[in-house]
Amino acid sequence: MAEVMDLGKDPNGPTHSSTLFVREDGSAMSFYVRPSSAKRRLSTLILHGGGILCRVQKPGAVLLAQPGEALAEASGDFISTQYILDCVERNEKLELEAYRLGLTEQASDPKPGASAEGSTEPEPQPLTGRIAYTDADDVAILTYVKENARSPSSVTGNALWKAMEKSSLTQHSWQSLKDRYLKHLQGQEHKYLLGNAPVSPSSQKLKRKAEQDPEAADSGEPQNKRTPDLPEEECVKGETKENGEADNKLFEEATPELGEAVVDESPDFEIHITMCDGDPPTPEEDSETQPDEEEEEPKVSTQEVGTAIKIIRQLMEKFNLDLSTVTQALLKNSGELEATSSFLESGRRPDGFPIWCRQDDLDLQKDDDDTRNALVKKYGAQNVARRIEFRKK
Repeated sequence: MAEVMDLGKDPNGPTHSSTLFVREDGSAMSFYVRPSSAKRRLSTLILHGGGILCRVQKPGAVLLAQPGEALAEASGDFISTQYILDCVERNEKLELEAYRLGLTEQASDPKPGASAEGSTEPEPQPLTGRIAYTDADDVAILTYVKENARSPSSVTGNALWKAMEKSSLTQHSWQSLKDRYLKHLQGQEHKYLLGNAPVSPSSQKLKRKAEQDPEAADSGEPQNKRTPDLPEEECVKGETKENGEADNKLFEEATPELGEAVVDESPDFEIHITMCDGDPPTPEEDSETQPDEEEEEPKVSTQEVGTAIKIIRQLMEKFNLDLSTVTQALLKNSGELEATSSFLESGRRPDGFPIWCRQDDLDLQKDDDDTRNALVKKYGAQNVARRIEFRKK
């Protein structure tokens, strides 16, 4: 599997540290880069430094944009791409807030003498005023509560909100987060399609914000605007589409070994593409035609693994993502090639259901009818059955 691990490395061999974008706790920093002429170069630097490049926005990711982009500066949520270049040039992790675009730019320009110039600007009020909540902030709050609130009383206490503030999913204080949820968001999950709300064609844009991966907060990105309008069959192109069900099955068989190779490679990809708990899945497709259980024990052939590696490499090249991100996306889509490709392309599955999250994988192991029915309602009976088979061993 050494070949698999080498796929995520940059062949050009940049000179900066391979842990430049790794936090002190060992988790990798996640970055989202707005489309630009510099995106490929930045992606290479980020991946070589141990960071994760997200194709779409997600809570916890550092949002990067070039100075002068109106939408990015207006939101106040983006960090200048100069941050990456300066970190690489100095080979050290710098302070993010010093590179924030927009509302706080005058007070945090990293260039020498900028603070003196900023002090003469007549617009200091954004630094002390309230920061408006965006749809992305609301989705981040609802998703965090859904995955971390252990009981109904958790949302009325302070510990949950202090923890969310420390996670830096938004720029708001824990008091503001708590107030926002209790007064405006509690019980409104269905509006963001975070719960079991039905999915309609007209709500696909919002759905992309809430399907366990609220990646479409930036409505100004052209490629994300046109993606919801694409028919399902256009989401998977070329060889990926031609392989069809044969490749889907191959992925389900070959992914377990690949999953073992990257299980600890990107712990920061926790909310939306988190590795599943429990043992890796093993081949289940032919179980009905092979009554002897011991025939299912042998590992998949070298040829099958090689074919899976080839397809994963194609996905990496097509979406400009690293090995860990592609493989984990595959695992969160139960080894379905078409669904994984669609998810990486548009941030959603072609069947409209969300990808599997950690808590639901745990609930799937419970012998409880109510819990199982809730999962069926959320993911669909076919997807639940497929997930059970995928995780069975």
